[in-house]
Amino acid sequence: MIRLKQNVNDLIRMALPLLMVAGLSIAISCNFYNHEIIDLLYKNHAPQSPRILGTLMTGFLFVSTSYIYGTLLTANNNLKQLNFLAALTVVINVSLNLVLIPRYQALGAAISSLVSQGFYATVQVVLATLKLKIPLNSDILAKISGFLALNIVAGYLSLKIPGWVPGFFILLFSCLLSSFALGLIKPSHLLSLIRDDRENTA
Repeated sequence: MIRLKQNVNDLIRMALPLLMVAGLSIAISCNFYNHEIIDLLYKNHAPQSPRILGTLMTGFLFVSTSYIYGTLLTANNNLKQLNFLAALTVVINVSLNLVLIPRYQALGAAISSLVSQGFYATVQVVLATLKLKIPLNSDILAKISGFLALNIVAGYLSLKIPGWVPGFFILLFSCLLSSFALGLIKPSHLLSLIRDDRENTA
C-alpha cells in the first residue's frame, strides 16, 4: 500500500483499536489479579513476583503498538532510523538494568524492560506519524482513554466480588463489552479480517 501511494490510515484505524483493546485488557487484568495469577501458577514464588507480572504485562501494550508502527516504518524502508532506535533502546535498557537490578533485583529488570519498550514504541509512533504523514486519530485515542478509565474502575469494583475467579472474568467481560460500546471493536471489522484471512489462506 505504501509503495502504491495508498492511504494506510484506514488500516491503522482498524488494527490499532484491536491491539490496544487486547493489550490493555491483559495489562489491566494482570495488574488487578497479579497475586492470584502467580499463586495459581506457582506454589512457591518470590514476594516480588506479582508486581513483576503486572509490570511485564503492561509492557505488552507497547509491544502491540510496535506491531503496527514498526511494521509501517519497515515497509517504508526507514531501516536506518529503526536500527538507530533499536541500538538506542538497547543502551537505555542496559543502563537501567545496571542501575535498577542491584537495588530491585528481578523487579528492576522488569521495570527496565517496560521503560525500554515504552520508549521504543513511542518513538516509532512519532517517526511513523512524521514520515508517513499519518493523522493523529484523536477520536480513537479518546476512546482508548475512555476504555482505560472505565475498566480501571471496573477492576476496583471486581475486587469486591467474593472469589477472585468470578471477579477476574467479570473484569474481562467488562473489557470486551466496553470495547464494543465505545466502538473500538466493530463486528464488521472482525468479519472483514476473518474473510480476508480465509481468502489469503485459500
